Amino acid sequence: MNSFCQLIARHRVLASTPFLAIFPFIIPYEALAINILIFGLFAMGFNLLFGYMGLLSFGHAAFLGIGSYLTGIGIVYYGMPWGRAILADIIGATIGGLIMGDLAIRTRGIYFSMVTLALDQIVYCIFYKAESLTGGANGLRGVRVENFKILGRPVDFLNPLTKYYVILFFVVIAIWLISRILHSPLGAVMEAMRENEKRAAACGFDVARTKLLVFVLSAAICGLAGSLRAWHLLWPFYWRRSHALFGKT
Repeated sequence: MNSFCQLIARHRVLASTPFLAIFPFIIPYEALAINILIFGLFAMGFNLLFGYMGLLSFGHAAFLGIGSYLTGIGIVYYGMPWGRAILADIIGATIGGLIMGDLAIRTRGIYFSMVTLALDQIVYCIFYKAESLTGGANGLRGVRVENFKILGRPVDFLNPLTKYYVILFFVVIAIWLISRILHSPLGAVMEAMRENEKRAAACGFDVARTKLLVFVLSAAICGLAGSLRAWHLLWPFYWRRSHALFGKT
């Protein structure tokens, strides 16, 4: 049993992917499976900061919102293909994480949490007041790709099962990335700082830089979750001609 558990721990991506592949067939609704997949990805991004660094952020919902809105705005107002919209979302969430993280890591403990909460509310107000782009209280409408192609093959994204597996592709990549981070020297430094930050600093590790790096990585993953959530929720409102992965057909 111990050897089996160790095998699972070493190959956590390969172990989790088959279960996720059959997951929509063992719960009542595909839409519920999609939501679990998206919010599970968000939780993994958040856990990278809280679970492995011990930094409790009250503001990570901002990155979920940044990802959703940037994806929607890119498609509706700038006609971006969905692949470029996702890339723009990840870049935007990374920049947001860099700005928020640089301000938040100057504090510690509950003050860190309060600063992230305050910054989250600032992001909320920015998107809420930008009615010409985000729709304000009415929300952003007009985000939909009726049909698109992956490697030249048409994909019907309105099919919930197809939507699940497209989103699963990105989630598996994110799981692999997180797994590689945790098994790298950075992962060891993260856990060392969680257990004793002063001792980690005494060992020569750059505490501030590590905090900022992990904050940015966490923000990017949460932003990806927000982008996938935009796909899931906003597509039913408007028809748009088909797109290829990173260009128009």
